[in-house]
Amino acid sequence: MLITRKPSSFAEYDHVYSQDPAIDTESEDYDHAKWLESGFEKFLPLKPGQTPTVFRLRHLTAKEHSDLMDMAQDHGVASAAVSAFKRCLVKTSDFEFDRGRDGVPDDVVDAYYFAPNLPPGSVVLEVGLRIINEANPQKKS
Repeated sequence: MLITRKPSSFAEYDHVYSQDPAIDTESEDYDHAKWLESGFEKFLPLKPGQTPTVFRLRHLTAKEHSDLMDMAQDHGVASAAVSAFKRCLVKTSDFEFDRGRDGVPDDVVDAYYFAPNLPPGSVVLEVGLRIINEANPQKKS
């Protein structure tokens, strides 16, 4: 499983949804926050024979981050998170898609927003907030 790319200021990075059905969330080793911090796979134990969806992400530019902060103030954090997802998703382990000028196609966003057996929006919102938080100069390291 290739999900160990930690964010740096330049590299693309990976994200796995914290409640991905492939992850054994009942395991004592499960700790999504530690995985986000360290990138160590041991904190994302998988169910036998299962593979999680891996989201490859790019960093926001300073201008994009500023625009998203304005959007969050004007239209709410959920709108900004969906926009961040659309702008910064490079690829996933589930879909092949062509990024347009406006980012990820709406049908790809919808497929994750309305993912079966998961709360509506939970995947897109978690990934979008991760993108915004990775760009936040105020975040604690």
